[in-house]
Amino acid sequence: MLTEYFHIQLSPGIELLLPLEQTVGVVTLTLEQICPIPGVASTLLGVANQRGKLLWILDLSGLLGLVSSVRNAHAKTNLTLVVLNGSAHVAREQDSRQVGCVVSLLKGIVSLDPQQFQPVPAEFPPALKLYGVGVAQIERPVTALNVNAIFTALSTCDRTSVHP
Repeated sequence: MLTEYFHIQLSPGIELLLPLEQTVGVVTLTLEQICPIPGVASTLLGVANQRGKLLWILDLSGLLGLVSSVRNAHAKTNLTLVVLNGSAHVAREQDSRQVGCVVSLLKGIVSLDPQQFQPVPAEFPPALKLYGVGVAQIERPVTALNVNAIFTALSTCDRTSVHP
């Protein structure tokens, strides 16, 4: 059975697949529109007002242990966020567990059979193995992320780390 995924790029050479059923939408913000929150994990950049609700902003590259350009970006630099929902089976607008993940490029929607995914290779970064459910070949290997594992890590993190 085919499943739809949002194909994104974090940095050159790092592409990911996010389950479309857990993708709420795409938002563009600047760093100055994000209010930092003291005492949270460093990969949580802060919160932003999104349609009258607070939206947590996640540096997804940082969470995955990759080099992040977000912290060095100018305050007026536009950031592209993919808003993820914490549950695939709850009405999107009713679930308060949402996070905006900073990405560098939106590549589109692809339909893939999850049963065709290969295991995440040992040479991939450790966090991709931790949060990845498998790898698909789309021009190059692309890791499908387990969004629920990301939300679990965020809900159990301490002040400096988001790894469980």
